[in-house]
Amino acid sequence: MKLIHPQLLLTYIAVCETGSFTRAAERIHNSQSTISQQINRLESILGSTLLIRTSQKVALTEYGELVLRYAHRIIDLNNSMVDSFNAKNEQAIIKIGVPDDLAVDVTKAIMKFQQNYNILFEFTSGLSNDLYQSYLAGQYDVILVKQPIMGNAYAYRREPLLWLDSASSPTFHQSTIPLVLFPTGALYRDHILSSMDELGYSTKINYCSSNLAAIMTASSVGFGVTLLPEKCKTADHVVIEELQSLAPAHDFYLALYINDVHNMILSKIANELVALFQLQNNRTFHLI
Repeated sequence: MKLIHPQLLLTYIAVCETGSFTRAAERIHNSQSTISQQINRLESILGSTLLIRTSQKVALTEYGELVLRYAHRIIDLNNSMVDSFNAKNEQAIIKIGVPDDLAVDVTKAIMKFQQNYNILFEFTSGLSNDLYQSYLAGQYDVILVKQPIMGNAYAYRREPLLWLDSASSPTFHQSTIPLVLFPTGALYRDHILSSMDELGYSTKINYCSSNLAAIMTASSVGFGVTLLPEKCKTADHVVIEELQSLAPAHDFYLALYINDVHNMILSKIANELVALFQLQNNRTFHLI
C-alpha cells in the first residue's frame, strides 16, 4: 500500500493555488528546493506528471487537476477529524438542580458521566419551586423537582409523602399543634397550612428552615409536625396516621426536566435518572 504523507498534499495544494514554487515556499515557510523535492516525491508515488513547469507559471496536467481535488478532500477530512476530537476534548458544563433529599443519589448516578466525558458539573440542591423557576429562566440543563402538577416534565412519578412527628416527644395531640415548615413559597408548606386550617386544628409555627436535614432533625426531636417525602422518615419519626387519612398528600410528583433532548450527554443523564428513580416518560413532553 502506498501512503502519501499529508505534508506532500499540503505542499502540492500550495503550489497549485499560488502557481509558483517560490510563492508556495513563502506560504508554507519552506525552502524552494524542499518544495521541489516534495512535488517530485508525490509524482513518483503516483507515477504521473502532475505539474508542467514553465518560466512563467506552474500549470496542472489532467492528472494534476484530479490529484488536487483529492488532496483538498483528504486535508478537509483530516481537519474535520481533528476538529471533532478537539470539540470532544473541550470541557462541557452541565448545570443540574435537585432537592436536598435527592442530592446524594443524583451525585452518585452522574459520576460515571464525569469519568467517560470531559464534564464540569455545576450542581445545586435547593427548594423545588426555586429550582423550577430558575430552569424556566434557562439557568439549568437538568432538574429534578417536587411539584403538585405533572407539567411539561420529561418524566415523572407520584411522590409519596408522610405526615411525621417525633417518636420520643410527639406533638400532634397538643391543644395548639406546633409545625416544622420550609420557608414561604416552599412546596409542602401550603399543603400543611391549608390542611390544618380545613381540619380545624389550632397551629403555630415552631421551626422554619430551607435545609432538609434541619427539618428532618427538628421534626424528629419534638419541634413539631411536618410533611416530608417517604424516604426522609427516620427511626426517630412516627407517622401520623390520622393526618395520612384526613389530609393525604397524593397529588405530588417527582418530575424530571431536561432542556435539550437532542444533546447526547444530557439525554443519557436523563435516562439514567429515569431508571434510578423509576420515573415514567411523559408522552406529551415538548421542549419549552
